[in-house]
Amino acid sequence: MGIGVVLLMIGVFIFIAFPYYGIAMIFVGFGSLVYALRSEKTEAEALLEEDFVEWVKTKMRKNRGVAMWYAIEEDVALYKVKAKYLLYGNTGMADGFLLAKIAAVMTPKWDVATFIFDFKDWVTASNISDVIKSAERWLMEKKFKWLFVIVNGRGFERPAKGTTLNFRTKEIGLALTDPQRKIIVQGDTWLSKQLLKILRLKDFKQIKPKREW
Repeated sequence: MGIGVVLLMIGVFIFIAFPYYGIAMIFVGFGSLVYALRSEKTEAEALLEEDFVEWVKTKMRKNRGVAMWYAIEEDVALYKVKAKYLLYGNTGMADGFLLAKIAAVMTPKWDVATFIFDFKDWVTASNISDVIKSAERWLMEKKFKWLFVIVNGRGFERPAKGTTLNFRTKEIGLALTDPQRKIIVQGDTWLSKQLLKILRLKDFKQIKPKREW
């Protein structure tokens, strides 16, 4: 949806100097915006129609505001746990749109990734610790710039919430999700805050650390 708004704004500015091209850009932006509004599902619809983790994967992959997600792996074995999905991205890759081409010149070309973990039972503090250790080790070995980490479960224990809220590795954005109770817990990093903005789980209760970024 964001690219549609941007194209509309660009079209308005171009219209002042070049009306013909401005109108064309406005139509393109409007079409992109309408398509996004029609195709985007809410998290509530995802819970009814498809697996939540699959919805999260699609949501992350479609988001191009922070990176272009160009590859995906499934059932990735790590140090202590197995990730359901691993998305590879790059912050400087263009996707063909005008804004992306400009960003490709101005944005550092960092290798980044998103891990999605899916626990079939309640998430414990030990589960969160294992995920954190595995993600930190992978980040160090692969020399990626930063990671998003999403941990999904069928509920979570109170200590798991506490471990997530106290997480402060700045190169990692961490979120713990419970779609059955509609709760999402944010790690205590700037990237964690950005991750919640990308997911936009408006129907979920958001539990955030006390520290403000």
